[in-house]
Amino acid sequence: MADPILWIGSPEWANIVSIVFDMIIEELLKAVEETKCEIEKVKQELETCTDLRQEGMLERRLKELQYLQLWHLDLMERMDTIII
Repeated sequence: MADPILWIGSPEWANIVSIVFDMIIEELLKAVEETKCEIEKVKQELETCTDLRQEGMLERRLKELQYLQLWHLDLMERMDTIII
């Protein structure tokens, strides 16, 4: 017997899509938390940094992490607006 076909819009399909979205949201939440920890670590390093060159590198890294954080949050917001 052939496998049943999952039609887009069927309850089974909606269930699978919902599970995938939940997994993606969980991964994004984890990424947000990890990025937040990295941001705090870089901020602490900046407070104790005395080398101007190192300070510039840390400031660039901080900006990169902040943009990454915004990107993760934007993705999560967009995921919330998708109707399953």
